Amino acid sequence: MRVLVAAPVYPPYRAGMASIPREEFLQLQAAGHEARVFTLPSHDRQAADYPEVIPVRAIRYGNGGGIIWALLAARGYDIVHLHAPFFGSDFLLAISCLAFRVPLVITYHMASENVGLVGILTRLLRATAERFTLSVAREVWVSSLDYAAANNIKHPNLRAMPFGVDVSKFKPGDKLAARTRFGLSVDAPLAIFVGAMDRAHAFKGVDVLLRALVATPALHLLLVGDGDLAVDYKRLTDSLGLADRVHFLGRVSDADKTLAYQAADFHVLPSTTKSEAFGLVTLEAMATGLPSIVSDLPGVRTLVHDGASGLTVPAGDAVALTTALQRLAGDSALTAALGRRARELALERYDEVKLTPALLSRLHELSKR
Repeated sequence: MRVLVAAPVYPPYRAGMASIPREEFLQLQAAGHEARVFTLPSHDRQAADYPEVIPVRAIRYGNGGGIIWALLAARGYDIVHLHAPFFGSDFLLAISCLAFRVPLVITYHMASENVGLVGILTRLLRATAERFTLSVAREVWVSSLDYAAANNIKHPNLRAMPFGVDVSKFKPGDKLAARTRFGLSVDAPLAIFVGAMDRAHAFKGVDVLLRALVATPALHLLLVGDGDLAVDYKRLTDSLGLADRVHFLGRVSDADKTLAYQAADFHVLPSTTKSEAFGLVTLEAMATGLPSIVSDLPGVRTLVHDGASGLTVPAGDAVALTTALQRLAGDSALTAALGRRARELALERYDEVKLTPALLSRLHELSKR
């Protein structure tokens, strides 16, 4: 099979929407298929590190951009797998698939929520270019039907294809050793947040989490990730009197990210809008044996069984989040029990070793139609 994987972002950009296409490419390659990646150019990406990326020029705006070459992109491939939204290039790819009679399948990651002029433009693109692109697709895959229903994502062949996690990489480990690695208290309860801290990801709710932490005096917080909002979050931390309990790790290696999860007692994903659609970090925490506190948002909530493998709270509600933080920080037995169940669910439902063959098989089947 010759597969073109198309996505607006790709490593070294740090986000689930970038890591998922990268993992797909690696799995296709390991299975003996020929694959290339069509994505926006990046000054941080070295061609020698990512030879699968097709070099292109683009008119870029944020994580969207127009790549005129997209009109020819489908030529010579058996199937195109588009990770959407890819505003500015998605409808060009769809036209290319029509012109060269190449099947198009779409993984729909998220319905962008923006405000102001950007919000108006986003809604316009969703109503026009995105609608056309979806109409061309043979199938549309979503991480959960819950998210699709909440965002009015419709297609005659809509299929739930949840993302997976490497359960051999993310697994319970030596908590004491992990905490020692980062110079953390070995006794205090520790929560962890993992995610981007830039303006494009302001919906992650780090500010809400910091305010909720104030009324949980025993709890420490480990923040993994960076971005242009990190300075603002550090200022907020200082103003709230949390400097001795909030630990900013910044961007870390994959190995240190694994250790960071192992150092924690539980994970928090306090996102505030439906721009958060799933939460790969929640899967990573589950596989590590951590319960998660997540916002009650479509898609996000499907990963956590409230009261059994973690807790859900209303999005943006700092008071409710405080209550959840206090509950897990103050009951180590409950936290451990929820974490064990979270690990079981990761093994049962989200092990990428089990999920990847189904994805590749479906791509192969669609490429033959």
